[in-house]
Amino acid sequence: MTTEKNGAPVTAVLSISKTTLNCGSYCRVTNQQRSSRPRAKQNTRIEFFSTLLLPLGDGGPCAVAVIALPWAGQLHAKCLPVPPPPVLPEVRILRVSEPAAPLLSVVIPSRNRSRRLLTAIRSVQRQCGSAAEIIVVDDFSSIDMTATYALLESLGVRVLRLPEKRSGSFARNVGVEAARASHVSFLDSDDVWLPGLFDRIRTFAGGPGNRIMCAGIMLKTGDGLAAFHQPEWPGNGSPVDFIYRDGGRIQTSMLTLPTALARRYPFRPELPVNQDSDFAIRLWRAGVGFRIDPVPGIVKDESDAVDRLTLNPDLVDRSMDWFEAVRADWSPEAVRGYYLRDRVWRLANSGRRPEAFRALAIGSLPPVALHESIRLGVNLILGHDGYARLRRAVRSVRPDRKLLGADPASDWLRSLDEEVREMLGIAPARPDPRRAPLGDMRMEG
Repeated sequence: MTTEKNGAPVTAVLSISKTTLNCGSYCRVTNQQRSSRPRAKQNTRIEFFSTLLLPLGDGGPCAVAVIALPWAGQLHAKCLPVPPPPVLPEVRILRVSEPAAPLLSVVIPSRNRSRRLLTAIRSVQRQCGSAAEIIVVDDFSSIDMTATYALLESLGVRVLRLPEKRSGSFARNVGVEAARASHVSFLDSDDVWLPGLFDRIRTFAGGPGNRIMCAGIMLKTGDGLAAFHQPEWPGNGSPVDFIYRDGGRIQTSMLTLPTALARRYPFRPELPVNQDSDFAIRLWRAGVGFRIDPVPGIVKDESDAVDRLTLNPDLVDRSMDWFEAVRADWSPEAVRGYYLRDRVWRLANSGRRPEAFRALAIGSLPPVALHESIRLGVNLILGHDGYARLRRAVRSVRPDRKLLGADPASDWLRSLDEEVREMLGIAPARPDPRRAPLGDMRMEG
């Protein structure tokens, strides 16, 4: 086989003998020797052998036009150098970026709630706008929520619906896994943010990562709003002493923390009660710090609504089971505080008054909080309704009690209620003369 490359002859020998190559077969050759050859079939005539790329010599590949000569013992080909590929201009591939991650993810578990849920959501959106994503996790509502969730999605809310009923803790964990922000806040569907909370959360998020922020709260009861003042954080840093010995509060709606922490230490879905205390205790034992915000940022609903989970009498003994499982390293004061601040009112609300009196005695001897022991004792003697009447009577003859700037908070709640009623097509609320005005915010206790 004789070729020409760059003007100089290059020869490669290919023996054919009495056979010829099949049409379309390929043959790789190098200078002066046969590199390989396809198997040939006898008595097969080549009429045309198409253009090939053969690596010949050191000059790289070349295009070869091959013509079959059946009567000759050689193939003749002319090698034409292959031109180098054109130099293309540099092309930068621009990746289409995803939407910027929000500054905060707010996770709201909910079930069978429309108006309260929408009020909670609007209290966040009014001060965050698009800087926070809101994730509602529906715990398998038993009523049709299609219209409500369509409205929420039109407001930019992400709605996740569980295929079966689980628990509020499970729903929170699902929301945390779906969160896109670096920090996550929890909010119960019957609680409300107060103005300014997002700004304080944003400042907190810019600090050290191994901490939890616990927002200040106001309590909403049948008597109106009452500001709740947290005690000093204990020197040993224990949330057990803070909650049960000193009467502080660490509840889910008050919590903001790095999303990575919430994923590493999820809520226990099998625990239907005391989830917030359990969550805080486990994080503290893992070395996580707490920052108690003194400014009220949450309105916590502590009314007697029948759908409040904490009033479920079936959970009384489940709470006691949890306490027995975690109390091993509690101080004696914290143990008595659990009976006083948790066990008594659960038993009383479930109608188990004799057991409630026994729990009061355990929690008060010696007293861990004398004023709380007296208040609960009077409540047990008079009953819930009798105690409520007594409180209203006392407040009516003590007009000099310190008001705590009711107007901004009450105006905020009132405007939220009006907005949500309009969105849902509900008639404006009528004032209830039997209750204290919403703006009558007084010191709790």
